[in-house]
Amino acid sequence: MNLYGISSRNRPEWYMMDYVSQLYNFTIVPMYDTLGPDSTTYILEDTNLDTIFTSSETIGNILNTPNLVKVKTIVCFDPITDEKYRKIAE
Repeated sequence: MNLYGISSRNRPEWYMMDYVSQLYNFTIVPMYDTLGPDSTTYILEDTNLDTIFTSSETIGNILNTPNLVKVKTIVCFDPITDEKYRKIAE
């Protein structure tokens, strides 16, 4: 099964990702921007996501999640700060 997570406020990219998922028969796992690290951890462990699409506003929720071991790819819709980039690269 092809699935990926998306963590972002409503924005045009959400709708583009939804459209693409329908075209390629992927499943979106929504990770709402109001969820905290505990809920994000639960979702990541339950679904075994390896790819997450996010925004610069909500990437902090992803980076503050204790167990990102299985996540291989984080795609950010916006430019991110050098500090956040260094944390991703760790």
